Amino acid sequence: MTAAEFDRLVSEAIAALPAPVRDRLEELVVEVQPFATDAQIREQGMDPDTDDLLGLFEGVADVDRGPEVSGLLPSRIYLFQEAIEDEAADIHANEGGALEDHVREEIRRTLWHEVAHQYGLDDEELHQLEEQRGWR
Repeated sequence: MTAAEFDRLVSEAIAALPAPVRDRLEELVVEVQPFATDAQIREQGMDPDTDDLLGLFEGVADVDRGPEVSGLLPSRIYLFQEAIEDEAADIHANEGGALEDHVREEIRRTLWHEVAHQYGLDDEELHQLEEQRGWR
């Protein structure tokens, strides 16, 4: 999938978010990168040789923002194209269907996960919610 095709799916995923969530995204940067750096993977307590990172929230969560937190660069959500495509390809190999649909779904899940970090949810809380939604 080309970068332009992937970016189109990211734009669709953002447009599909509820308006209040989408409005909050205007205050941060959503950036697509081909893959996470080894340092980004290690910072998450993962092994770059064996683990892939689909997305990453970097910044200050809304619950931690206050008057004493000013002058910072905007928070950022990274979506890592190659890792998302690899995950979607694995699902496609097991379940069939259209590969682009699986990529679209992985973008949606990853974006939702990283936006939830912006709102202050940690990974444990997110995993519980994802299980409730049948995403895990």
